[in-house]
Amino acid sequence: MEYSCIETKWGIMFHNQNDKDSLLQILATKGTYQPYVISEAKNHVKKDGWIIDVGANIGAHTIPIAKIDCIGGVHSFEACPENVKCLVKNTQTHDLTHRVKIHNNGLASC
Repeated sequence: MEYSCIETKWGIMFHNQNDKDSLLQILATKGTYQPYVISEAKNHVKKDGWIIDVGANIGAHTIPIAKIDCIGGVHSFEACPENVKCLVKNTQTHDLTHRVKIHNNGLASC
């Protein structure tokens, strides 16, 4: 897989260069994606608490949330193997492997 990168408010994010997802377009133009989600995590998670990111994609929420000092970490769930490869690369690039646990599967409620 070939990677491209986007400069975001939290640093470079890698993605599949063939992916034309709207999330990537928003990241490229605004430098962030749904910043209110990141604010909610910062303001409402208990000290050293963990966040669950369901549908983590390339880490648009995972990476900035994992960088918040008072948060213990993020459990990131992503079913798409190409997105997981990008999520792994982004987690490594931002030196967050100790704060991000990546789960290569989807979640559902029955």
